[in-house]
Amino acid sequence: KVDELGALNLLTERRILKASRTEIQAGKVCSLNWAMHKPAPTPFGRKGLKHKIKRWPGPKPIIDDEIASNTQSSSQWDGFRHFGHPSGLFYNRLPESEIVDSQGNGLSLSFDKPQRNGIHAEALEACARAQNVEFEMGDILFIRMGYVDWYENASEKERVDVLLRTYPAKLVGIRQDLAEVEWFWNHHFAAVAADSPSFEVHPRMQEWDLHEYLLSLWGTPIGELFDLEDLAKTCKTLGRYSFFVTSSPLHVINGIASPPK
Repeated sequence: KVDELGALNLLTERRILKASRTEIQAGKVCSLNWAMHKPAPTPFGRKGLKHKIKRWPGPKPIIDDEIASNTQSSSQWDGFRHFGHPSGLFYNRLPESEIVDSQGNGLSLSFDKPQRNGIHAEALEACARAQNVEFEMGDILFIRMGYVDWYENASEKERVDVLLRTYPAKLVGIRQDLAEVEWFWNHHFAAVAADSPSFEVHPRMQEWDLHEYLLSLWGTPIGELFDLEDLAKTCKTLGRYSFFVTSSPLHVINGIASPPK
């Protein structure tokens, strides 16, 4: 049987039940979806949101809307078919896969001042210790790098300068080094996500990308451009950085990526 879930297989029924029993305490809900028209301009020249409001003909006031968007232009999960291995193969040596609904235990690491040369494994460990975060196999890791906060407080000129006029765009993210590859592998996360456009630092620091390991080799979904601001504030207020998370990507056969929902 061809495996289509990758690291999501770690989200077992027992794991989900445990997370629901231990993590749902305060009743606070934090949406991780950024507005679909953000950021603008979109990184890497992708097409942004097109929203059309359409009124039905006839006497009754009935209105629909039509949405067209590149699934990589705002908050998204990268599916296994988004980024392949240099060999030309995607996860499980197959050209197609899909993301399914996921629920599980989420952990948040929040950086106020990320390193200019990329966030490295030692910084991730130090942040986890400072926030009393203990990792378990099958956790979903969210890393607040400060990108959404920068965007929301930047002027339009600053946004354009960073996203369009600077080439290649300089974006915060995880450092590309074998130490980071080993760190992520050893923790066996079911999925990872951040508020940055590419999860890993850009321009890249090596001839390879972390996407190659996470997506095409390990089958670990990558979330990008998540709005983690409310979550970070809530975690700080409650003094706990673990929580129950649910995400239901679009059910599109052979889809490449999806809003996290």
